[in-house]
Amino acid sequence: MFPTDVSSVHTLSAANLLVAAQAREHREVVHPTRAMHPWHRLTVLATSLRDRVHPRRDPQVATFGPLSASLELFEGLSAKQLAEFGRHVSVVRVPSGRSLGCQGESVRNFVIVIEGHVGVTIDGVPHAVFDAGTHFGAIALLDEPSSMHRATFTTMTPSRIAVANQREFREILHLFPAIARQIYLMADVRREFLADLAKTRPAEPSEQLTSDLNDYPAHLPV
Repeated sequence: MFPTDVSSVHTLSAANLLVAAQAREHREVVHPTRAMHPWHRLTVLATSLRDRVHPRRDPQVATFGPLSASLELFEGLSAKQLAEFGRHVSVVRVPSGRSLGCQGESVRNFVIVIEGHVGVTIDGVPHAVFDAGTHFGAIALLDEPSSMHRATFTTMTPSRIAVANQREFREILHLFPAIARQIYLMADVRREFLADLAKTRPAEPSEQLTSDLNDYPAHLPV
């Protein structure tokens, strides 16, 4: 289960808000720490609240149902392409606190976060919060036969996700080269992160809860 203690939730929320704000502004993503200046934290909160109350909508951005080209993975797709993509996934709503995959368990699906927040833990330690446009499950599906989750994913808020099984995932890679390129790139970034993490993992995972947040890569560098 994803940590629900106040300290972890506050740290992860600040990290998620910072990363989301920087991604929206297409600025370099800075790894957040608890030493973040209070004014900086306030600016991030204000930006997030503003965008929730008055979301910026580009009339040129294509949409199809809950799928939108404003999301990182679908950037540049037309409404027709989004409609075609929609035939290869199932979009479902999930409540807060629902496990979407556990570390060490077999991976059956590729998951894209459409709305909401998904907490990521590795060895019980919180590492990131995934927001809209992020995805997971690809590494294991690409690295068969060792198809196991490298992390645990749990919804922190009511969320909407798009799910593709193994067959549908292969079809997506074949039919949507632009999306496949992003998936492969992110898989490489996350493999590198996990390899580095394995080298530096502390003897007692709980010690890392009080250290700076190690962000499991969510978005590709802009």
